[in-house]
Amino acid sequence: MAVAGGLSPETASRAIQSGADILIIGRSITQSKDVERACRDFLRILGPDADVYRVHVE
Repeated sequence: MAVAGGLSPETASRAIQSGADILIIGRSITQSKDVERACRDFLRILGPDADVYRVHVE
């Protein structure tokens, strides 16, 4: 299952717990005042299961 639109670290966590395999995160990062922190917040929520290669490349 893929989830997109309006994701925050909190809603991303709920989506994962509900069975999401793919999170499409855009505006929460691109429109953040601190992009690096926004990325780190999401990666912290995703934990070790995050496909970091795809996070960095795609």
